[in-house]
Amino acid sequence: MGTEKTISFRAIPEKIEALDSLASAQDRSRSYLINEAITNYIELHAYQDALVSKGQEEMRKAAS
Repeated sequence: MGTEKTISFRAIPEKIEALDSLASAQDRSRSYLINEAITNYIELHAYQDALVSKGQEEMRKAAS
């Protein structure tokens, strides 16, 4: 996976409490769940961007 780096961010206390509750229920760390969320976000948006690009390309082809 590579070298890990530490980042920090601000979140409202209720979100942190919910995250910690989920982590505890799943017997995972807060960092694990945050990394999973980031991975899912990146994959979802990369997929959406690819669909948009494909649609734009199809529109260009249809217009020519």
